[in-house]
Amino acid sequence: MKALALIFGLILISSTVFGFSGHITSNTTWEEDIIITGDTWVDEGVTLTIMPGVIITIPKVDQNADGLGDIDFIINGRLLCQGTPENRVVFKSLEVSPQHGDWVGITFSAAEDQSLSIISYLDIINSITGILVNGRNLTINSCYIGQALEFGIHILSSAGTTSMNSSIIELGSSIGVRCAGGDFQLYNSIVANCLGNGIEIYTDNILLDSSRSISNGGNGLVVSQSSNSTVYNCSFNNNLLNGISLSNGNATITNSSIDNNQEFGVLQDSGNWNLDLCNITNNGFYGISTGLASISSITNSNILENCQSTSILEFSVPSNELNTNRGLSDKFY
Repeated sequence: MKALALIFGLILISSTVFGFSGHITSNTTWEEDIIITGDTWVDEGVTLTIMPGVIITIPKVDQNADGLGDIDFIINGRLLCQGTPENRVVFKSLEVSPQHGDWVGITFSAAEDQSLSIISYLDIINSITGILVNGRNLTINSCYIGQALEFGIHILSSAGTTSMNSSIIELGSSIGVRCAGGDFQLYNSIVANCLGNGIEIYTDNILLDSSRSISNGGNGLVVSQSSNSTVYNCSFNNNLLNGISLSNGNATITNSSIDNNQEFGVLQDSGNWNLDLCNITNNGFYGISTGLASISSITNSNILENCQSTSILEFSVPSNELNTNRGLSDKFY
């Protein structure tokens, strides 16, 4: 968070649009559009409720001349965004020609004893990081994070399980989702068109369920230093590097599709993983590349028509067949 010259209080800008910055010190409901003119805090023990259809705009204030917006929206208490499918809540840049990074984003840094924040049908656009979690967990439902500069959602720590449901992260952020600490669950969501990796996992107790990481400029999924990552019914397709990259972590991948990635379907440098009921097809290099230190099991899966530029390797694993030898030496499938 960068220090700003703040304009405290609520200032009437027009008959329907208000300007605000500073601390929200008592329970507050926003029912009309707001312009955030400086850093804004929801204080401890306070709930800010944003009603359907409210649009919050943030001007680009660049006091340190680094080319990025400095205004942050900080939740030390509780945020309830109550958008609907027809009337979404929106946080976006006020600039005539908005850019990635015009404002910092929404930072959730509430202590563990604060009430749970729930954001529903919320669009977050033109930020540096759409959502930063560094404290109490939150629930994210049917949200859209677009045109972020660095991260769609970045979880530094989460006291409790942060969950993201039926949401979309796309367009421009270097990393779609990064989990560096705390528990995280991603359900029925899409991470697409990010410049770097779609999803990065560097912590334990992660669940990806019925989600897609597609058309990203790096890997679809990176798992590293994670002892308990579960991937179920997911798709990792059309990524510029690998569908999934595993190193120094453990992952269970079930009923998932890993196809049409430009390099490997699964690249495993080290760690242990279990693959069951998966299809790995039409990847530019081999379907699976395993490293020297890894011992894995592959069951009930198809590894077909990969490595089109050299040869087509077809490999189907029968039911209940355990393959623990793959990884004792450099193996390619």
